[in-house]
Amino acid sequence: MGKSKQSRHVLVVGSGASGMAAALAAASSGARTTVLEGAARIGGTTAISAGAAWLPANHLMAEAGLVDSPTDALTYLSSFPLWDLDRSLVEVLATEAPRIARLIEELSPVRWQMQSHPDYFVEHAGARSAGRTLEPRPLDLGPEHAFVQDLVLKGAPGELGTLPFAFGDVLDGHRNHDVDVEPSGDMVTMGRGLISGLAIGALDLGVEIRTSSRAVRLVLERGAVVGLELEDDTELRGRVILASGGFERDPQLVKAFLRGPMTAPLGVATTRGDGLRMAMAAGADLGSMSEAWWCPAYRVPGERTWDDAADRFRIVFPSHRASPGSIMVDRSGRRFVNEAQNYNDLGRAMQSFNPAGHDFTASPSWLVFDSAYRQRYGTFLGATDPDWCTKADDLDSLARLMKIRPGQLNETISRFNSDVVAGRDRDFGRGSFGYDIYHGDRQVPVPALGELRSAPFFALKVHVGAIGTKGGPRTDSNSRVLRAADQRVLPGLYAAGNAAASPLGTLYPGGGGTIGPALVFGTRAGEAAATD
Repeated sequence: MGKSKQSRHVLVVGSGASGMAAALAAASSGARTTVLEGAARIGGTTAISAGAAWLPANHLMAEAGLVDSPTDALTYLSSFPLWDLDRSLVEVLATEAPRIARLIEELSPVRWQMQSHPDYFVEHAGARSAGRTLEPRPLDLGPEHAFVQDLVLKGAPGELGTLPFAFGDVLDGHRNHDVDVEPSGDMVTMGRGLISGLAIGALDLGVEIRTSSRAVRLVLERGAVVGLELEDDTELRGRVILASGGFERDPQLVKAFLRGPMTAPLGVATTRGDGLRMAMAAGADLGSMSEAWWCPAYRVPGERTWDDAADRFRIVFPSHRASPGSIMVDRSGRRFVNEAQNYNDLGRAMQSFNPAGHDFTASPSWLVFDSAYRQRYGTFLGATDPDWCTKADDLDSLARLMKIRPGQLNETISRFNSDVVAGRDRDFGRGSFGYDIYHGDRQVPVPALGELRSAPFFALKVHVGAIGTKGGPRTDSNSRVLRAADQRVLPGLYAAGNAAASPLGTLYPGGGGTIGPALVFGTRAGEAAATD
């Protein structure tokens, strides 16, 4: 890449999927580009994720003979209530996803492969049963890129970013996602593989990546953003792209903005709202502030994030909840949800307000299961029964340990067991949806249904968690931040990923529904910042 066009400086705040995509796009468009990461390593929450991206109508689908189009993707996205969707940005997402899936392969060593995962609402018009969720193929780092192993954030053993196989293997039942094993040799996979590939592509284009460089303030002149200040008082000049993630690790911002309790943040410790605070101070308009990428989560006592900066929480995966022999109950001992549904909507259901008790009865909740489930599906608990998971020889004893009226828990399980025998969940329809079936045990008559009968019985406390928050500055179709005062563009400032207002509102369309839009709008931000 020649240097003659690189007079414009683009400053990217954050190094997750949106930030690295923005850096790739800015550099390939001719701008001198610097990535500023507040942590000691790059990748953010993306690096400890599955690395999957929801990118409809992608080229791999076409190559495999799977029919899809941006029009069908837009039909699917539009099949949900539009009051909280940004129609103009959703159209950009559906239209641009195919181009950007290819572009990432052209600009970096990332190579995609399709997952067999269905859209989350596969019964809706325009949905697809497979192919829209892409994941990076395992990336073998050669000697010339060995340094990337130390540059990219590495999570705690057993986190998705540390496992030596693709997430599609987990979904298809070939691997267990809680096995404590490390990648062999120089192979990186999942989120680490995605970030490593994007970083290599960016570095090859001349991008400067600076770690331990926390941005704290935007520099404005005559109403335009012209640079930023770092925590060490260093000032840098250039157009700024906010891609620093959400605010789930900042208790003050969580309390101020989120719609209900969120006690189990899964994002890295640096998701503390730096981009949000800078954007607010500059007069940006805000959107989707009450929303997050919700999920049920549990806590293993003593576990901390990679830098020992915060408690670590683990997601309660769909397979944990869809497998036969389990249910979820609230603190009264009653079921309140289809346990097998996608984790975003289940997390939202846990925030239901109980006016009689003036509390959130399902926060926290319990995943209740029997010994047959424990033996066949409960490998996430480890080889021996842990003391942080409640266990009892009968349901009455279990209920007392859970501080639930024993009669109520027995009644709930009796009703569920009778529904299992009948082959139909009359309360929530569990097992009747494509998503439930995919994540259940397809070796049994109704993949997501099974009785709870064999002692001992177990109960795992489940908290309302968030993979990341969805709120931030509102943007236009080129990821340019809009001003609160007049809805016009705030010159020099762009935002993408969880640092920007999500165009999807409450919706989580499919696996990779966080990273896919982050790549699309991160790329749009980089291209616009380099050429505006």
